[in-house]
Amino acid sequence: MRFYRCRNGGYPVIMDVPVYDDGTALVAGALVMRGAHGGLTNSYYIEAYISANAGEALAALGVMQESVATGSVKAVTGYTYGKCIINDDVHYLAEYLQTTSHVIDVTTASTSTTLTTTSLEDNMDGAWVYFTGNLRFLVDSGNGSSTMDSAVTIDTTSDFIKILPVGHQLVSLSTCSTGLMSKAVAATSINLMVVENYIGKSGLNQTMRYATHKALSGLPKETTKFYSEICILSHALHIK
Repeated sequence: MRFYRCRNGGYPVIMDVPVYDDGTALVAGALVMRGAHGGLTNSYYIEAYISANAGEALAALGVMQESVATGSVKAVTGYTYGKCIINDDVHYLAEYLQTTSHVIDVTTASTSTTLTTTSLEDNMDGAWVYFTGNLRFLVDSGNGSSTMDSAVTIDTTSDFIKILPVGHQLVSLSTCSTGLMSKAVAATSINLMVVENYIGKSGLNQTMRYATHKALSGLPKETTKFYSEICILSHALHIK
């Protein structure tokens, strides 16, 4: 995840902030949120990803600008500090990861425009789905089944990523908080919002539009990437 722009046309403000991670390292590009308060822990910032999703990115601060090996350092032994963007008006560019743990499995084979997946999120009209090499637009979406703009051949060994529609506020972070995860079910937290979507082909990003990108096939697996421009709805400098 990286800085994309500020809503007011300004620049990112970067500060050293206290951070903590349980035995691993915070990496550059990770979104962090406010951690525990009070007692021996006091206040610090942690990875914004939460496996159950509830409370994910709640009181988020911004994206780390350096990797920090924080271990279990807390207030009692002195905080570890790392550089982080802290503006509340920043938009970030977040990639949809396409690794195994970040994609959705197809549950019913099809050669038509129907996409069926167990517990597929409802009201996803206007979203995009990407199977390896094939990009489709969801013209109609219901719970568990959606209609794509054109047919594609898929089976139960197929998987896909779900590129959320603009304005969507049910956003899931990747496990390292550096990108976005595709989940069949709707996310439960409403702390991030999709502002715009982009397709990256051979290193060049284009704003995703139906007239240009509908029913694309034969996209190169190695160089085709997808991004959402996101903003923080629950910022650490404002929420109590």
